[in-house]
Amino acid sequence: MTVSVVIIGGGYGGISLAKALDDAVDVVLVDPKDSFVHSVAALRSLVSKEWAERMFFRYDGLLTRGRVVRDRAVKVDAQGATTAGGQRIGADYVVLASGSSYPYPAKMDVDDTAEALTKQAVTREQLASASRVLLVGAGPVGLELAGEITDVWPDKEVTIVDVADEVLSGAYSPELRDRLRRQLRRARCPAGPRCSAGRGDHRRPRRERSHLGLDHSRRRD
Repeated sequence: MTVSVVIIGGGYGGISLAKALDDAVDVVLVDPKDSFVHSVAALRSLVSKEWAERMFFRYDGLLTRGRVVRDRAVKVDAQGATTAGGQRIGADYVVLASGSSYPYPAKMDVDDTAEALTKQAVTREQLASASRVLLVGAGPVGLELAGEITDVWPDKEVTIVDVADEVLSGAYSPELRDRLRRQLRRARCPAGPRCSAGRGDHRRPRRERSHLGLDHSRRRD
């Protein structure tokens, strides 16, 4: 009798395990998305249409013997999982690989690839047309996004604000923070605590600004 495994989540861990087990057991991969999302490329994809088109990999053809169920698991127990659509998937083993969440644009918050690409395109157009951009959060994600924006639009004014007194607060070395500050200055991207940093005339009409709110969480898997 062949062993059956249901894997909840089609992210990096889920697809890696599904591929590894595909030849040996009956695998069912459950995920509400229609594609694997290469989240590491999300911020670059936000400023580059070419990158955005290479960020999504459809699950079709991922498995040779196993199958992919496009649905959300709403109940999991020792004998399997139940999806939002009411499908019961029995299994000898259940693997939870649901990953982590993070606000858009660092991670996509929609399940359909076409919808995700459209959402990125709208944000990209807003960024391209903005004269100034305000990023809330001077952690790894906020700093990475600032770098992506200034790399594509070097003349665009980007300001980073954070409640902390330092960029990249937390268990990071002072040398790293100093290096980041130098890079921010070279990119003409001011960063300061408690919304205190900025350049130019802040009385410009509001329509010229693009505001992207980012969570202060420091983790992005």
